[in-house]
Amino acid sequence: MTKLLLSLCLLAGFQAFAQPNLEVTSKDGSKKLLGQITRDALLKTPYSEWFQKEYDAYSVQKIMVPAQKLSKTEIIIFMGTWCGDTRREVPRFLKILDSLRFPPENLRIICLDNSEGNYKQSPQHEEAGLGIHRVPTIIVRENKQETGRITESPVVSLEQDLLNILNRNKLKSHYTIPTAIFRWIESDQASHLEKNLNELSGEWKSQVSSSAELNTLGYVLKAKGLKKEAILVFRLNTLIYPGVANTYDSLGEAYKEDMNPELAARNYMKVLELKPNDQNALEKLKELEK
Repeated sequence: MTKLLLSLCLLAGFQAFAQPNLEVTSKDGSKKLLGQITRDALLKTPYSEWFQKEYDAYSVQKIMVPAQKLSKTEIIIFMGTWCGDTRREVPRFLKILDSLRFPPENLRIICLDNSEGNYKQSPQHEEAGLGIHRVPTIIVRENKQETGRITESPVVSLEQDLLNILNRNKLKSHYTIPTAIFRWIESDQASHLEKNLNELSGEWKSQVSSSAELNTLGYVLKAKGLKKEAILVFRLNTLIYPGVANTYDSLGEAYKEDMNPELAARNYMKVLELKPNDQNALEKLKELEK
């Protein structure tokens, strides 16, 4: 009887933890949602302040999608209630789905964290294995297989991007290189990246639009405890963007946390070559001398 009661209590506790619309308070006092949520959660304060305003203001471009097609489509939205891109794109995208009468049971919304130790993660880790490093990321699937995604912002428009994905037209999403790298790492293929780092840096240089793409991915990996993999990504960033001081700053930080003071100092010195008065680099070098 005692064991049965304990099992029921544990089950009840798990269900409570897994319930949607988890709201937490950040260190700065702001509220945020984490994990799976329902749309109703976005209609409550403080989220309704940005959600309803953007939803009401957006004019949907009419597109035609057969109801039968929509019934076979599953959409997962990974977002952050703290993120400006989320606050712009998610209300618009949901209004588009409403105009299409998209089946609500085929939609899942997952909120990710922005705190240092859980960066771009949810409590239940629904993002695991999906290469999520930017929010919002809208994944479209059919028969449990991804057919396309919209990452952070549309390539053409939300409507046209969605239509292209549904029609299986080729759509080159933003951040294709970071997403590919992340998937390699999540499938234990980081060794391929390490062995071919110099070659890949040359191949990908024209396909990465800014150093921020890989820098963000590096911090996502670091938050997941994948320090070695994060270092690989930061190293790749310095090869693609050798003139950007922040790439060396991030690499120096990663080496410092990985208990490699010599390589950390070397990268902070590189920061000072590019930005001689960089206070962060100067402070970190003093810390490393102790």
